[in-house]
Amino acid sequence: FIPQLPSRLHLQSLVHCHWSRVPNTNIRCQQLILSDIRGWSVFVEDPVQMQAVYIPEEDQCTDILSLVEIEDILNFCSNTLRLYNALCAQGNNRVLHEICKFVDEKQLMYCVKNACKLNYYLF
Repeated sequence: FIPQLPSRLHLQSLVHCHWSRVPNTNIRCQQLILSDIRGWSVFVEDPVQMQAVYIPEEDQCTDILSLVEIEDILNFCSNTLRLYNALCAQGNNRVLHEICKFVDEKQLMYCVKNACKLNYYLF
């Protein structure tokens, strides 16, 4: 049984969409032409910083603040953080150097130094 709608009514449905975070304010930029040879110059007065994570399996970049909305990635991040903490607690420097071949060393050290803060956000 399919309900019939009168001709004056239109059926509306919700469509799945993808959104991403944008800055709260528009950036102010100035542009000027330097010369015919050197071309244009663009200067941004107050750039907006954001951290993004590249996910190679999905070939996409995600804002680090929106990771909490993707449960699979959140579980992966929390398990990775536990792995880093366990390796550092045991003093496994050789294993850590092997992991640094796959993970940026600065990112690893950030996880180690800010473990309590990251645990608060991830759990």
